[in-house]
Amino acid sequence: MAIIRSRSKNRTTKKKPTAINSAQMLRYVVLDTENQLLDQLGRNYAVVCDTRESVLKALERTDANSLWISRRSEKTVELAKTLVELISESGAQRRSSFGNLLTLESAKVDVRPILERLFGHVVGVSRQFRRLPLEELTEVLSATPEERRDVFIGGVLNSEFKTLVLVRGNLEQIIVPLSMFRPSGRATPDFTKFELGDYGHTLQFGDYEATTDIVLWEVDSDYRKRAKARERNLAKGFGPSLRRLRKQRGLSQFDFPNVSRRTISRIEKGDVDKPHEITLNRIAKALGVPAEEIESY
Repeated sequence: MAIIRSRSKNRTTKKKPTAINSAQMLRYVVLDTENQLLDQLGRNYAVVCDTRESVLKALERTDANSLWISRRSEKTVELAKTLVELISESGAQRRSSFGNLLTLESAKVDVRPILERLFGHVVGVSRQFRRLPLEELTEVLSATPEERRDVFIGGVLNSEFKTLVLVRGNLEQIIVPLSMFRPSGRATPDFTKFELGDYGHTLQFGDYEATTDIVLWEVDSDYRKRAKARERNLAKGFGPSLRRLRKQRGLSQFDFPNVSRRTISRIEKGDVDKPHEITLNRIAKALGVPAEEIESY
């Protein structure tokens, strides 16, 4: 199970999610006048719209799973007006949903009730919404569905009800009590300074940090099943074998000449499937066993 850490301690940087290589459907519609996000989201299945005509054209290539991303509040309002007009003109209400909507700037006009009728999930309209930095956000959104569901892209903290509404990368929302985040060592959560980082793997409350893993472990039974399955898989392979053999030999991760502690740590955690031949031979020499036998431990 994941641990809660403070910034004063050493941090392990999470791996960035892996971008999807190909897709047939138009997955993203960006309401903007620039193409800045296209390269990150993938030009083959993302499009930029800045006019009513381009929005109508994009609708022909989207479905209930598509994600609309609005970078400006006025674009959000324009989108709502366009879709309402479309429904009035052509009876498009037969369509169950126009997809999902993520706004990067809170709407200046209260259009949320309308947006919630038009889209399956509506995220970011509230001024209290805090999200990942744009570069990290687009990296998460371009990842596989399996990776997106286990990270958070944003959230809203309600101090009155002492709760935190968190939005996962697949736009599902969960509510967690602030009491979950207990003081750890010298770090005490400052709920007035809520942020997200590490590509959705970390929640920050001032100097206090909590991993996404610990939140999902507590509130999501499906996540617990997946996490336990990953732990069973991690018990197999080169990394776990190296860790077991190293401990049998009474060695620390610093006791491998010409191999950094960070490299040993990454191998043992599974970030590296198997080291290159030179590194492998150095590890085997320090352990005192043939390289081909390490994985048998």
